[in-house]
Amino acid sequence: MTTTTVLSPALRKLSLSARLTLRAEFAWYRDLQEYDRALVHTMIDSALAQFSSWFTQYTEHPDQHPQVQVGTIFALGSVQLTEHISLQQTLDLTRFFVDFLELHLDGFTLPSQQQYAREAMAIFAKEIAFAAAQVYANAAQTKHIHQTDNWQEIHTRALQTLIKQSLDLHAIQSQAVQHALAQLYWDTTMPSTAIIAALDAHVTLNTIKVTIEQDGGQCILALLDALDTSSLPDYLQMAQLADSHDQQAQHFIGVVSGPAEQLADMVNHALVYCTTHTVCVGSTGVDTVALVRSLHEVCSTARTLPALMEPEHIVYAHMMLPERALLGDDLAKQQLIHTVFEVLVEQGSDDPIANTVTTFLRAGSSLEATAQLLHVHPNTVRYRLKRSAELTGWDPLIPRDAYVLTTALSLGLMQYSAK
Repeated sequence: MTTTTVLSPALRKLSLSARLTLRAEFAWYRDLQEYDRALVHTMIDSALAQFSSWFTQYTEHPDQHPQVQVGTIFALGSVQLTEHISLQQTLDLTRFFVDFLELHLDGFTLPSQQQYAREAMAIFAKEIAFAAAQVYANAAQTKHIHQTDNWQEIHTRALQTLIKQSLDLHAIQSQAVQHALAQLYWDTTMPSTAIIAALDAHVTLNTIKVTIEQDGGQCILALLDALDTSSLPDYLQMAQLADSHDQQAQHFIGVVSGPAEQLADMVNHALVYCTTHTVCVGSTGVDTVALVRSLHEVCSTARTLPALMEPEHIVYAHMMLPERALLGDDLAKQQLIHTVFEVLVEQGSDDPIANTVTTFLRAGSSLEATAQLLHVHPNTVRYRLKRSAELTGWDPLIPRDAYVLTTALSLGLMQYSAK
């Protein structure tokens, strides 16, 4: 996944100039696929922004030796970088960027700062070269790890980091998350979904891993009892699935990723080995935020299963939004408010749908009682409820959907009244 760096107009002009020069000087750059070229552009933009920010600190406080944060330049796409762009090409890019900066230092400095500029360039060039080398060294180490038997330890540490990060989706591009995914050689360009399930007897976690990889996918897997989640909120605690009476069952959490048209089949193939207990499945999405969100969802969903008298074999996270909200899951609360309450309210004060749905739910889901309270014909109520279902995806005439709507409306009213 590439991440856009917001540049000032001056830096944006430099970035465009750098791209044109790259195209003129390097045949390998011209031959790159569109996505790989976009990755190079992202690194250039990030490097310009990092140098500009760091150089400002350096010239203001040269005696304090501010640290150069160049690691993020390559961390944003380290997996794709090492897969599609060779070490030699990255070295070409590094040399090019340093030379390019030296030619355009006047855009960063005043005449009185030329001494600082030369010193700064020497420091920055050294750091960016070390950072590039570190990415490829890590990639080589990761490949070695995947050829050994300790993959479960690596997967467990990664999942622990990702689950903890789910409490702050705004900071998802942290170095900890990027490092965790880079350790797994993870391709963030493919959609992914999270699951929690229990292995059938005589099935190992490696069976799930091999099944997914043979289908052309990738996965991160860990046994629940191997995770330390004691520092997380109660609704993210890795308790075993509530419907399990078999103390020997091995429950696991995982992320499955693959091509969009094949992902559902990959998940189903893996779940062939998980037939005895309820399976929790999160949402599917493309990027790191979607991956972490899905993990958050399945952890929270697994904690809600006691609320279901007879749970289905597969329980999807969106089905349990009210129960997750009751547990204190802020992600579920905001999803209900955003996808239900705000959708109905945004229709405008003149639109009667929100009031009709609220009145219907408070009137015991009676069409006739609602019609009397609103002084309209029951068919009018029926039409408005149908329109509400089209807008929100939840049908007030279905008891379970009515519960979702009731929860969403209550949450929305409480949040907006507080404002």
